[in-house]
Amino acid sequence: MFFVDNCVVCNSGALSINQALIMPFVSQRVGLWRPLTVSRSRFRDLTEGMSYFSTFTCVCSDCGMVFAKHRFSDVEMALLYDNYRGVEYCEQRIAVEPSYKSVDTYLSMAVPHIADIEENIVKFLGYSDINLLDWGGGEGLNTPCKSFANNISVFDISKENKFFALKGLVTSDFNVIICMHVLEHVNFPSFALEEMLKYSRKGTLVYLEVPLEAGINANVGGYSAELERLHWHEHINCFSLRPLVLLMERHEIKILYSHVIDLSDGFRDFKAIGVYGLV
Repeated sequence: MFFVDNCVVCNSGALSINQALIMPFVSQRVGLWRPLTVSRSRFRDLTEGMSYFSTFTCVCSDCGMVFAKHRFSDVEMALLYDNYRGVEYCEQRIAVEPSYKSVDTYLSMAVPHIADIEENIVKFLGYSDINLLDWGGGEGLNTPCKSFANNISVFDISKENKFFALKGLVTSDFNVIICMHVLEHVNFPSFALEEMLKYSRKGTLVYLEVPLEAGINANVGGYSAELERLHWHEHINCFSLRPLVLLMERHEIKILYSHVIDLSDGFRDFKAIGVYGLV
């Protein structure tokens, strides 16, 4: 694990920094730290309770990005996302977070707004000659355009063979690149976007979607209420519209449309941010 001194989107050093915790499932899975019981019999001068791995929350004064100061090494990333949400992963997580059992079941269902994404893709590009790359798409559960794309390839960090064809052939020339709910996990979002764009060409449509985390101001970033980010899980980046748009613009992507999507249902209150742009 290492720490960063600058914003992971705009590289500004103007940060406000507060102490926070890394949740125990994450710290254990990457081999850093197991919670330690503090008792008077063992630690005479300490307050009784549990000791957890400490980190820091950073808020960028320039672009509004909220992020964890810590970043994971390549080895730790591999440990965290190996067989992501597989049997072993779920067992380990449920052991320290019993409520995750219902979350895992919920996440195994396709999200309902895929049809809206498809509608926007068609609006910008039409139906014909769609060659789509889903960056971080897992098994393809939420990959759009399955019914009409020519070729669909998926790239995912939790797989040994990182590229595979979901439909048609694996190509290296895509006119649609989708990245949904990935950038909140990665050390350096700018580098991840750079990697995606290696498979683009002039006129490629890029769609990025990230969760709008609780307490984050949807438009300008930072906190929308008196709610500091006191803990960090797998999501080490909290985006709002402003830094996500800025990230794309810094890679010379022309913004076509951006919005906050309310995905709340009977299980949870949840919003996401989606931005479409052209290379």
